[in-house]
Amino acid sequence: MKNTRLRMIKKIPQIILPKEKNEMFIDWYNKDLRFVDDIPKVFDKGYLILENTFFCDDDENMKRNFSNIAKTYKTTYRTIENAFKDFIKITKNTILYFEFYDHYLRLEVYLNNNKYNELLLDLNAIDPSKPNLTIQEKTIEMILNKKSFQEIYTYLCFIMLTSCLWYIATTTKTTKYYREEKAASYYYEKKEIINPKKKKYINTPIYDMNKIRKVKIEGLIKRRKGWTYSHAFKVHGHYRHYKSGKTIFIESFVKGKGKEEIEQTIVLNPK
Repeated sequence: MKNTRLRMIKKIPQIILPKEKNEMFIDWYNKDLRFVDDIPKVFDKGYLILENTFFCDDDENMKRNFSNIAKTYKTTYRTIENAFKDFIKITKNTILYFEFYDHYLRLEVYLNNNKYNELLLDLNAIDPSKPNLTIQEKTIEMILNKKSFQEIYTYLCFIMLTSCLWYIATTTKTTKYYREEKAASYYYEKKEIINPKKKKYINTPIYDMNKIRKVKIEGLIKRRKGWTYSHAFKVHGHYRHYKSGKTIFIESFVKGKGKEEIEQTIVLNPK
């Protein structure tokens, strides 16, 4: 693969996932999200910045499988152990670029700003009847099937992206930050001059998972399942006002499509 450097576009949303929160998302996937066959499209495209804690140097569950892995690859236990340590080291800090278009998801994995691997996933081809393995079980299966470390780690990154998107899609109190950039001031006769025309603001939603509290898995499962409409009803067109000052018009639409539609009659009594 051609070595490509990552140049992050500041206007595209960023999700920051620290290692302290990885365990919560891994548990959520293992107990709930692995049974789900769809991915919420929170953003059309964006970045996920994460620290790899899928495995660590003292991961006893992984080490128990080193002998079987060594036999599969026809090599020694020590060779697999060293490869495992190298795998942990090079994937410590990762940036993912993801993009949805049509029914595809494109995922690019960058390590130290260099492209490591990429994946093009057909979302319509996701099989809901596939074996529902935990992250650890799936990883072992991929290793025993002689999948490359690139394929394995790309799969793990895809899982973490899916979990983060589900969290954002089901959270009503998402912490959102905005980065502000201004053109440099200049000095004229000892007076600071700021040219308003050069003043530049970039509104970039940054979802920092450092700020979220650790949620119990049962709560995350309940949150994802959400609630459904008992009937279909029309929502009239209306304006939506954003904190940034932007205003857009939402066309009328039907909520609860596919269910029995109930007409609503509003009677206004004169005062």
